[in-house]
Amino acid sequence: MSGRYVPSKSFDRTIAYVTGDTESFTSTSDADAESTPNLTQVTGTYTGLRADHQTVTVTVDAAGTLSGDSTDGCTVAGTLSPRAHGNVFQTSVTFRGGACRQGTETVTGVALYDAATHRLYSAALNNARTTSYLFLGTKQ
Repeated sequence: MSGRYVPSKSFDRTIAYVTGDTESFTSTSDADAESTPNLTQVTGTYTGLRADHQTVTVTVDAAGTLSGDSTDGCTVAGTLSPRAHGNVFQTSVTFRGGACRQGTETVTGVALYDAATHRLYSAALNNARTTSYLFLGTKQ
């Protein structure tokens, strides 16, 4: 991943996948960025696609416990915890081995819930910044 961030203005990012595919996006600051994160709004089940077209399902409960699996059998467990402000959540995700190419690594990062679109965005890295976890899912 590479990109540019201008506080309270914009965030531009390009993601290069191991498959050779790339995705780029540009975003601008939203008034919700200053709102208080609400874990109750985030509670639910989300579905999204990985870069290799595997379907990923992630569930977040009222306590912020996260669990997920993909159609190839990779499973994850983790947490979401609200930050003090900024409608942002800290996230930690641990891969459960087996079908997961990341083995049993743990990654940490941030998540954002967009109430208008019912989407959960999450990005996390391991400490060495060699493994990433990106998730964009729509609440079911």
